[in-house]
Amino acid sequence: MIDQALLIRIKDIEIRAKKILQGIQAGNKRSQQKGYGIDFDQIRDYQFGDDVRFIDWKSSARTNKILVKQFFQENTRTVLLAVDSSASMQYSSTDTLKYHCAIQAAVVMGLIAQNSQDSVGLIIFSDEVELYVPPKKGAVHLQDIINKLINFKALGKQTKLDNLTQFMRTIKRQNIMLCLFSDFIDESYEKLINGISKKTDLLVVRCLDPLELSLPSVGILQFVDIESPLRYDVHLRNAFSLCGRIKQQSNFFLKYNIDACDIFTDKPFFDQLIQFLLRNTKK
Repeated sequence: MIDQALLIRIKDIEIRAKKILQGIQAGNKRSQQKGYGIDFDQIRDYQFGDDVRFIDWKSSARTNKILVKQFFQENTRTVLLAVDSSASMQYSSTDTLKYHCAIQAAVVMGLIAQNSQDSVGLIIFSDEVELYVPPKKGAVHLQDIINKLINFKALGKQTKLDNLTQFMRTIKRQNIMLCLFSDFIDESYEKLINGISKKTDLLVVRCLDPLELSLPSVGILQFVDIESPLRYDVHLRNAFSLCGRIKQQSNFFLKYNIDACDIFTDKPFFDQLIQFLLRNTKK
């Protein structure tokens, strides 16, 4: 059954994002590099190395010198939205699941990419790639991606970022930006980022819950690993919080110059997120 509260939040996000993007002239990106693309730029003198197919013979005969047609070379890219649907993303100590935060963030990124006339694709993954929507352009395609995000039934599996790395190798495209939405509860995230960030632009949106930063001191509790059958008895007075893991990841992102943004299940994140995404997609 579709979460009606999620639908309302996504509709609100779409409205707010479109209002902001309407005021930003990010669409119709043109590279200042000249080439032989679709849009005509000018006629200029022939230079050594120019493709003879683009010689303008009529203009050349009229001016008694060799002239070629020059075009704008469109500089579009492929934006892949990779959303973690593993069991840990189905957790929250608030009214909003981490997975639902990831969906909302992915919608914002998709709208920004569409506004920039980029191709947008979708990957939903856990310990394997659960769903892949090949990249395309256009509002109809983006709406299909949004619908698939909303209607996807997560299977509650483990997170294995290694498999995402392997899948990325099968995508034969140039100029890819991978936007990764996950809580990164997996030991292989370093290998993933090392493997992907060298070949693509990588943006990280880390989805967190407030209890991952601090645990209440209430004595001994039994914890169940929702990605495995393991159970643990932990005295919370002596327990370390997940802050250690989060800080270690943050240091890793900083070391390898990975742009990352944290969003939380208990806090509004739209303004912070759209500023982060707009800032990094303009690079």
